[in-house]
Amino acid sequence: MRANTTAAGELRSIRKTYGSVIAVDDLSLHVTPGEILTLVGPNGAGKTTTMEILAGLRSPDCGQALVHGNIPATSFKARLHVGIQQQKSRLPTGLKVREVIRSAEALYRDPGSVATIVDRLGLSPYRNCPVEELAGQWRRRLAVALACIGRPSLLIFDEPTSGLASEDCSDMWQFFCELRDCGAAIVTSAADFSEAEAFADRGVVLSHGRVVAEGSAPDIFAALCA
Repeated sequence: MRANTTAAGELRSIRKTYGSVIAVDDLSLHVTPGEILTLVGPNGAGKTTTMEILAGLRSPDCGQALVHGNIPATSFKARLHVGIQQQKSRLPTGLKVREVIRSAEALYRDPGSVATIVDRLGLSPYRNCPVEELAGQWRRRLAVALACIGRPSLLIFDEPTSGLASEDCSDMWQFFCELRDCGAAIVTSAADFSEAEAFADRGVVLSHGRVVAEGSAPDIFAALCA
């Protein structure tokens, strides 16, 4: 961590089990403002559990999950700072896209430049489309847009490009870079680090719930290709 820089999100010696299965084991990591951190590893490596703990959606069995230095991730105060797109986002049905967006806006005193986000993610032509009629990539883009409402300083995206065509993946990563350049701290995950290597600042490799490698994006990519 850079000197005098408070982590936007931090995990300290986290452990999480589900019955006899160890999902996360003595895991520590941090992400700072203006940085993209990408978690990489196969299915079952612990990426989703790690991100859900950082977002305050799950409590660890032991260890600490903190937002902005000393705010417990599970607290209401922390959730005002965090936006998350989950791998299996449960979008409401029976509503149009614009209605879902409006409902999310209403939760915040300052929702931010929502129209700009919607337009940037290509959702404007679908504002009057029922959510359940959206194709997979547009549902994912909507979930990303909803995570960005409220000006969160810590954004968490769980395999946000899964199932997207290569040009759509690049566009999504460019959007994340724009958010980073505005000062957001971003945590993403990917099964394949090759798509993130050109955009991420740092990478963390997970295996069986443990950190097995951590470093700059080029270093992590080189290690994975070795």
